[in-house]
Amino acid sequence: MKKLLTFATCLVALACNLRAADQPQPIRWAVASKQEIETTIFKWTQAKAEEATKDEASPEIEEKIRAYQSLQMEFTMKYMHLRSIPMRPVFGAPPKPEPKDPEYDAMAKRVADAKAPIAAILDKRNNVMTKFRDQYSVEKLVSEYSKGRFDLVVDAGYRGTRDTVLFHTNGEVLDITLAVIDLFEKKVASANEKSSKH
Repeated sequence: MKKLLTFATCLVALACNLRAADQPQPIRWAVASKQEIETTIFKWTQAKAEEATKDEASPEIEEKIRAYQSLQMEFTMKYMHLRSIPMRPVFGAPPKPEPKDPEYDAMAKRVADAKAPIAAILDKRNNVMTKFRDQYSVEKLVSEYSKGRFDLVVDAGYRGTRDTVLFHTNGEVLDITLAVIDLFEKKVASANEKSSKH
């Protein structure tokens, strides 16, 4: 009788487990602002890159870097403007060349000339920033923070708007942006502490 009771209990437990497995489990999800996290990482990596070249960058060199960056930004905006000019394709006709701006080539040369004397420092800074961006990528940080907490994390979009969220229930959705930034800052602090001990 006792064995029969135990067997019946096991069958009931198994049936309950199977019934629970058949029912869809709610997806645990949250949002995070990729742009806000990227901005925090970028500011930190930029500071580390400048620190890595501080012995080579005199005030005069820093002024040249700022002038080059300003010129490069102006050039990039001009290039984007050229690329954005609509060109209606004609069926069967050969592709038309991109529209030319008479100042484009001259400005490209000015950018190249401005970069030449500071190229070595810029390359070194870019290498440092690339290294840290790979080490502290948004995807890695969000993945590390979300593991075991959420099944899905959606980009909150520009300035916190939820343009990428196509549907969600009326329940409150957790925004983990600040938590991921906090994780990044803790990892950086831990890395600094370890390097200072060596």
